[in-house]
Amino acid sequence: MPTFALEEARKQSGVSRRRLADAAHVSESTLIRIERNPDYEPGLYSALRIASALGRDLGDLIHETDSTTHGVPRGKHHGPPDDVLPDNEGPDMHIGE
Repeated sequence: MPTFALEEARKQSGVSRRRLADAAHVSESTLIRIERNPDYEPGLYSALRIASALGRDLGDLIHETDSTTHGVPRGKHHGPPDDVLPDNEGPDMHIGE
């Protein structure tokens, strides 16, 4: 089962939930749901915006787990190719630039 490892990535980046929510154009409550419930699956576009705002690839935030590993990531998965969202699609959302 895939899990979205947001809290660790957000804390490593030194970004508050409010600031990330603003940059990724998602609600702060969505970020809280993702961080507190490992089974919560955000929508694809929300996940892409969150990853982009953190300056990360989506694949860096998604980990595959199964019941035999008790929630420990079993392997790194790669996100969609770079051409999924064209460069001219929306504002640059990286935090701190």
